[in-house]
Amino acid sequence: MTVAVRPYRDGDRSGLLALVDASTPPFYATVLHALHGPDEDGHRWKRTRVAVGPDGSVAGAVTLAHHSVHRGQYALVVGVRAEHRRQGLGRALVDEARRMRPRPLPMAVRFYAEDTATAALFRAEHGQVVQTALNLRLVPAELRSWADGRSVPAGTTVRSLAGVQLDEVARAWTEMYLWIHEGWTEPPISMPALGRYAEITARDTDRELSAGAWVDSRLLAVALAVDTGGEITLVSETVRRDEPDGAALVAAVLAEGLRRLADRGVCEVILDGHLSDPHLHPVTTTLPPDVPSAPVLVGRID
Repeated sequence: MTVAVRPYRDGDRSGLLALVDASTPPFYATVLHALHGPDEDGHRWKRTRVAVGPDGSVAGAVTLAHHSVHRGQYALVVGVRAEHRRQGLGRALVDEARRMRPRPLPMAVRFYAEDTATAALFRAEHGQVVQTALNLRLVPAELRSWADGRSVPAGTTVRSLAGVQLDEVARAWTEMYLWIHEGWTEPPISMPALGRYAEITARDTDRELSAGAWVDSRLLAVALAVDTGGEITLVSETVRRDEPDGAALVAAVLAEGLRRLADRGVCEVILDGHLSDPHLHPVTTTLPPDVPSAPVLVGRID
C-alpha cells in the first residue's frame, strides 16, 4: 500500500493507538509511543510525522524530540503497524526524522534486545549500541537468603532512608546520575532539567523501602525504591564513582532494600542499572541464575 507522510493532526490519536497491539511491551506503549503527539517548540522541541494510507488509516509514525536532560541528542521513536512492517516504512520514517532535525545531533533509541524487528531496522540504519540496561525482575521474598548473605563493610551503617529529607535524596540521586551517564550519553546536560527530574524522583521514592549506607554523616550508596507508574523500580549505586568497597556497599544497601520490600509484601520489583555500572553490575552477577531479565539496548543513529 502506498503511504504518505504528513504532520500530526488532531484526530490522529486513535490511529496512533493502533500502533500498539497485544504483543507490544508495556514499556513501548507507556514510555516510547506515548511521545507521539502534537508538535512542540522551545526547550521541549518535538515533531511527530504520521504515515497514512489512501484511506487515511495510520500505517506508522515517527517522533523526534530534543532530549530534556541530554541536550546533545534527540530521542527517536518509530512505530509501524504489524501489517506494514518489513516493507521499508521504518527506514523511510527514520529518514524523515533526519530531515526534521534542526541540528545534526545523534538520535537516541531504546529497544529490547529480544526485539528482532527493531534490531533489524537499527542495524540497517548503521546504529551503534552505546549501553545495555539490565532490567532485572526481582521477587524480594525469593531473595531473602541472598540478602541475608550480604555483609556490611566495617565502619558503615546501613539503614532505611526514613527521615532523610527529600532534598538530600534528590542530591544523592543527581550525583549518582551524573557520573553513571558520563562517557556514553551526548553532552551537554541541562542541569535545570536534571534538577526537576531529581525532585520528581525523590518525591516518588518510598524512603521506608529504600536504603542507604553511611560513614558518619556521609551518604555513600543508596538503593532507591521508586514508584514508576504503578510498579517499583530499584535504583542502586554509589553516590560517587570512586568509592572504596563500592560493590560491597551496593550489595549491602540492595540487600536491605530487598528485605524491606519483602516485609512489605511487594511481589516484584525492577532493578534498574547498566552493564557499565562498576559496582552494581558485579553485584547482579551474584544473584541466583534464574532471575529473569529483559535487557534494553540504548543506541544512537547519526
